[in-house]
Amino acid sequence: MYTIVLFKESNGVEVIPTFWLSVDQTVAFWPPYKRGEKAKAAVLTMEQPDETWGEFFVKVLKTYGETAYF
Repeated sequence: MYTIVLFKESNGVEVIPTFWLSVDQTVAFWPPYKRGEKAKAAVLTMEQPDETWGEFFVKVLKTYGETAYF
């Protein structure tokens, strides 16, 4: 599943795999990649977050099923 989130600090909106969210869905993990294409690939391949990823406060806007449209 995918979720559209609003990053509170930057006011940016992104689509992320739902499992990138904390259990209470107030924090999202985001990869440390500098290039947008690499971050997009991480979303599409549903890369597993690790200790190098940042944690950001978010607001969940919408959750979708199996497919994300970019």
